[in-house]
Amino acid sequence: MDALADQQLAGLLMWIPAGAIFIVLGLALLAAWLGEAERRVRFGSADAASRGASLFVPVLLVFLITLASACDVGVGAAKSEAEALTGASVARGKSAIARYGCGGCHSIPGIEGAQATVGPPLDNIAVRGYLAGHLSNTPANMATWIQHPQQVDPKNVMPDMGVTDQDARDITAYLYTLR
Repeated sequence: MDALADQQLAGLLMWIPAGAIFIVLGLALLAAWLGEAERRVRFGSADAASRGASLFVPVLLVFLITLASACDVGVGAAKSEAEALTGASVARGKSAIARYGCGGCHSIPGIEGAQATVGPPLDNIAVRGYLAGHLSNTPANMATWIQHPQQVDPKNVMPDMGVTDQDARDITAYLYTLR
């Protein structure tokens, strides 16, 4: 099985259970809403209004659970998409960022202690149109920039840190999760 097929299978395994959770929660909300509508018809709106307040807490809990699971699915999807685009590992990329000391110059979300302001902040780098002001934002260009910044633009201040090919791809995978 190649990497793309593996990622597609992993995506299916993540999305199908998450979709089932959303369907079950949606049906629970629909049942609560229909039950409340039936009680209003049966007992009148004044009595149902007092029970409506007691229905608020369970509905709010269901909404918050749904929202929390949606956030987790979004993070997992960004990781899977980044790994599929780059053919590399997000986890290894996060480790490589710390190992090369990228946080000494950049502010990088998710990297402990990476709050520096020497270089540009790397939040939302995955959705930027250009890297270094003139490179199209593609995984190959990002890996090249990470590995050989002085060859790409000799006038920039980012040093060549001796980043290996694999580490450059892994760092690119991590950075592509930053949306």
